[in-house]
Amino acid sequence: MKEISMDSIICQRPDVVATSIDGEVVMMSIENGAYYGLDFIASRIWELIASPCQVAKLIETLMLDFEVERSSCERDVVKFLQELQKDKVIQVQ
Repeated sequence: MKEISMDSIICQRPDVVATSIDGEVVMMSIENGAYYGLDFIASRIWELIASPCQVAKLIETLMLDFEVERSSCERDVVKFLQELQKDKVIQVQ
């Protein structure tokens, strides 16, 4: 598994099926047969990584969208992306 850094490029895997319901994303990984329900902020991250996105740029966008400190945002976003990577629903370059 590739380490996620601020320079990493992240994007959704094409074999993940997702839909938005009341502003939150519900998705299914065809590869591992698992369902996921994302809260509002996680749904925003999922939306932003529909196209390849550098982690640093993703964090900058989230800091503009939500009132959050950089250190907290970086820690939480990297942790969330690591979980998505472990579940094989994103690609890391």
